[in-house]
Order: sequence, then structure tokens, then C-alpha cells
Amino acid sequence: MRILFISHACVIDLNQNFLVQLASYPDIQLGLIAPKRFRSDILSWMDFKRTSGLEAKVYPLSACLSGITDQNINLHFYPGYLSAISEFKPDILMIDEEPISLSALQFASAAKNAYQVFATKQNILKQYPPPFSIFERYVWRKSSCAVAISETVKHLLRTKGYSKEIFVIQHSVDLESFYPRDVSPLKEKLELKGIVIGYIGRIANEKGIDTLIEAVSLVKKEFRDPFSLLLVGDGPQRSHIMKRVGELAINEIVKLIPPVSHSQVPDYLNCLDILVLPSRTMPNWREQFGRILVESVASGVPVIGSDSGEIPNTINSLRGGLVFKEDDREDLKQNLIKFMQYPEEREKLKKAGRERVKRFTHFRIAEDYYRMFQWVMKQG
Repeated sequence: MRILFISHACVIDLNQNFLVQLASYPDIQLGLIAPKRFRSDILSWMDFKRTSGLEAKVYPLSACLSGITDQNINLHFYPGYLSAISEFKPDILMIDEEPISLSALQFASAAKNAYQVFATKQNILKQYPPPFSIFERYVWRKSSCAVAISETVKHLLRTKGYSKEIFVIQHSVDLESFYPRDVSPLKEKLELKGIVIGYIGRIANEKGIDTLIEAVSLVKKEFRDPFSLLLVGDGPQRSHIMKRVGELAINEIVKLIPPVSHSQVPDYLNCLDILVLPSRTMPNWREQFGRILVESVASGVPVIGSDSGEIPNTINSLRGGLVFKEDDREDLKQNLIKFMQYPEEREKLKKAGRERVKRFTHFRIAEDYYRMFQWVMKQG
């Protein structure tokens, strides 16, 4: 089987690691199209980096319209895609892009002799205006099947009218990168004291950081031992959050630092005793998976997440954390205090989570993809 993956996420080397496992199957020849350069959702430009050990033909292509907006990554496309397809001659095109995207459209319309599979994480029922609604239906029609990141997304696809086979395949985590480790020098450098609560990600309204800092201010009134809050990231609400930290008089316990590379995230996770993902549902967005939850649990750090979108399902499948009502600072405060006052509860969830996180390994996720590709080939 000649499988050609198309994925803007694979501009990051760590996101290619499950492909290393997939390429190890003796009957698979793997190709990858990824952006030569791409802008992330926090407006930082990333250059393509190939992960170590990837046995694949890689095509880092220029991605036009990447970076024109931080709100919609579905506008980018690849001018050099036809040459890559012609050279690789795939049996299957794995289009790891939303079906409303320009990149999904161009690959769906290009591969005349290849089966096509698209991936989706969209978990809110949306009716897109033309031309995006036309893109979506065209990609559906050309596809052999779809990959959904969760059962919720699968159900949504059915509700919208997609009638072909849907495989639920989740994100993988690299257990060789994300594991418990001693990072005392980094904690000292960051001047973190006592129990460390943390958040790593985009500083934006939908991520609910204001709920987190308000809950922390309530914790401060009840919990007398030293503790810290580490926020790692950037985004449009950064100045608002820092202003709110001052208004709540918690400057001395809050540390906000710029975003770090994905390869540095494991060290920063290991600075934490508790990771919080306080996302809130918006009219056009809700949390689709929460990869940082899996990475945190793999690092031996228990988690607390809101009940936005897929967060409760991810936490429940990990058995490595607690769930609070989104936007409810009192509920979040109670969960934080429970973890802070009862370290044995944290230890129990650490052990359970480290065992359950094995279901998200590169091996398991690659196996899911392999079985799906076998199914596609048999349909021919």
C-alpha cells in the first residue's frame, strides 16, 4: 500500500512520530506532504522539521495563505501538490484536513487513481456558506471513508448526512518524550514554589484562563501553604489576563511566560503538580480532544478539565483527573483544593492515568490507521 499523508500539523516533528510506527509495517510505503513553513494559532511561524527515524518520502511544500488569519487554518493550499502526487503515485490519499478546507478540496479533486480518506475534528453542527459547503460535499463524495477524532464527531458527521464508513481514531502521545522526570533546575529558574498549578496553551477567551485565575484567587483565601500558578502561552487575551491577575492581587503566585516549542513541553509539564484545561464552549467552537491532557497524564501529572466538548470523555478514558463545570470558578476551586489537600488522591490518579495512557501510544494509533487502510484497499 502506497499511503500519502497530507497534514499541516506535521510541520512539527513530534506530530510525525506515529507515522514512524505506521511506516514500519512491511506492506506500507509512506509519503508525507506537509508545509515547508506554517503559522500556528498563536501567530508564531514554524519551519518544517523531519522527525528522527521516519522512513518515508517527504514533500515539504510551500503553503499559500498560511498565516493570513489566526482564526481559520482552512484557507491554506499547496501549489506544488500535483508534482508530489505524480511522483509518489499513492494508492490512498490520507487527507488530514477538514473537508471544508482548500487543501482538502485540491487533493480530493487531484487524485484520480487513488482512494481518498479525510479527517475531521469538527464537533459543532455548522452549516457552512458557499463555497465551503460545496467543498465539504465534494470531499465527502470523493472519499472512501472518514476519520473522526471522537464518537461525538462521528455522530455529528452522521447528523449532517455523511453515509459512508467512519473510523474513530484519536491523537497519539509519545511516551518516549512525555514521562515523569526531575526538572528541579527549571522549577528553580521559574521561581515556582509549593504545589504548582499550570496551564499550557493559547491565551484566548475560549480557553477560559480568566476562570482559572479567579479560581486560584479563591484558593488563595483558603489554602495557606505556598503554591504557584504557571501559565505558558500567548494570545489575544494576554494583557487582559495580566490585568486581571493584578486586580485579584495574586501577582506573587502567578508566572506567565511565552509559549515554548513542543519539544520543551514535557519539561514544563513536569514542573506541574496539577494541569488545568479550563476551556469554555463558544458559539463556533468547543474543545475537540485536549491533547495536552493526554501528554500531562503521560508525564505523571493529574489533570482538571472543564466539561467543554470532548474534555470529559478524554479525562474519563484516562482516569487521570477531575472534571468541573465550565465557567464555574467555585467548582474549579473545589477541585483544586481537593488535589492540593489530598496528595494521595493525586498519586492514585497518577498511577491510573499512566496505565490508561498506553491506549494513546503511537503503536496503538498506527495500528488503527493500518486497519483502516486495509479496509479501504479491500473495498476496491
